Amino acid sequence: MSDYGAAFYDHFSRFIGAPKARQVFRQSEEAPSIQILRYEKVFPGCAVSNSLGLSRYEEVIGEVAEVTLVTDAAIEASERILANALFFIVQNRIQMDRGMSIAGVSKIDPGFAKEFDKEALYFTIPYAFPMGYEKVKLPAPGTEGFVYSAMFVSRAEHDFVMAHGADAFEDLLEKKGVDPFDIKRASVV
Repeated sequence: MSDYGAAFYDHFSRFIGAPKARQVFRQSEEAPSIQILRYEKVFPGCAVSNSLGLSRYEEVIGEVAEVTLVTDAAIEASERILANALFFIVQNRIQMDRGMSIAGVSKIDPGFAKEFDKEALYFTIPYAFPMGYEKVKLPAPGTEGFVYSAMFVSRAEHDFVMAHGADAFEDLLEKKGVDPFDIKRASVV
């Protein structure tokens, strides 16, 4: 199990500065932790929360990757839900990929799911970040890691992704002019 933490931390620092807060999440004492680093003042009115430690599960998730989540409300709850979703991915040996949607927000935080009508995390390529943010140069020559972006979606949106795929869903988001950082936004489906 390789540790790519320094490469991702340096990458994040280069693009969005130093984190303002950090939470550490564990699924067990033996398994590697996943940290969630919080960055402020990257986007107006939002916090950027980046995972650090998912990349240690490279053999399980199929690649060296971390995840960025940008939200404009319920930041701590969002970070806890993200960490839980990432551990779910690891525990179920799910391969990271653009267009995957992990349901179960209501099992992690029923109040959050009800208040914001969000039931899943949808994973895609980062948007609104500077060019190159999604690719991370790793220590070994010619190797790179990847940064996925996550956004909260409703049950109907999750079901739409499962039925029609990432391209159709992202086309719909674009057509409707959705702000993916707005956690209070209405479902597009």
